[in-house]
Amino acid sequence: MPFVPLREKPATLTTREWDVVHARAAAASQPGEEAARMAEHIAFQKIYLEWRSLSGDRDPARRDYLGQLLLDGLPAHVQQAIVAL
Repeated sequence: MPFVPLREKPATLTTREWDVVHARAAAASQPGEEAARMAEHIAFQKIYLEWRSLSGDRDPARRDYLGQLLLDGLPAHVQQAIVAL
């Protein structure tokens, strides 16, 4: 499944991250799709890091919510080789 090129900065990325994504993706054969792939990877990693930081009894509802987001996104990430098992 190809990525849809991004036209504007996703809310999950900072301006600095967005600038780096565009700079790195510019060398790719399909820069728009590469930028979208990289942005999706960064968003997934941010969710994972927040989920991981909430271990123990700190905000179990938020941790459950983030965990479900990770599980829901995992099949697509594996299929698109964003994350490997």
